[in-house]
Amino acid sequence: MAYDRYMAINWPLRYPIIMRMPKCIQMAGICWFGGFFNAAALTVCTVNFPFCGPYEINHFFCEAPAVLQLACLDTYMIKVFIFALSVIVLMLPLGFIVLSYFQIGRVIFNMNSTEGRQRAFSTCATHLIIVVLFYSTICFTYLQPQSDLSAAQEKKAAVFYSLVSPMLNPVIYSLRNKDIKEALVKAMGKVN
Repeated sequence: MAYDRYMAINWPLRYPIIMRMPKCIQMAGICWFGGFFNAAALTVCTVNFPFCGPYEINHFFCEAPAVLQLACLDTYMIKVFIFALSVIVLMLPLGFIVLSYFQIGRVIFNMNSTEGRQRAFSTCATHLIIVVLFYSTICFTYLQPQSDLSAAQEKKAAVFYSLVSPMLNPVIYSLRNKDIKEALVKAMGKVN
């Protein structure tokens, strides 16, 4: 999405030529492959361990760090591997997003028209809100040493990045629609 906005704002006339279906499929394929590789690596890490009772995971989801807490053996090396994998899986896309938005910001601040600057910024603001919400909670969960987080904090963060961020997606993106904004203002006026 950041690359899409980058292309639309930096090269609006070349955008339809650059962002054709094969390019979109290629970018989606890279994301799908990365997700599959990450899931496969985490699955292989967790299924090879013997587990001790009680067989209850103190978490909402069966994520690898929560499952590894049930292992009977020392899981230090696996936790280091999961941390390293998390750094790669999280920081690579985040770095790409930050780089794209840095370039977008450079173009926006060099625009002459205030209206054009406002339109370009509003186009990106919705995606930036979602990125900040998602990445802040997921980095909070995966890029801290396990001892620093309580089980309650882990659960809250996991629910936020797994459920709340995706549920807010359509709401935040629909706020760009004028009809929805007007309906929201009317509804807020009736409440007051």
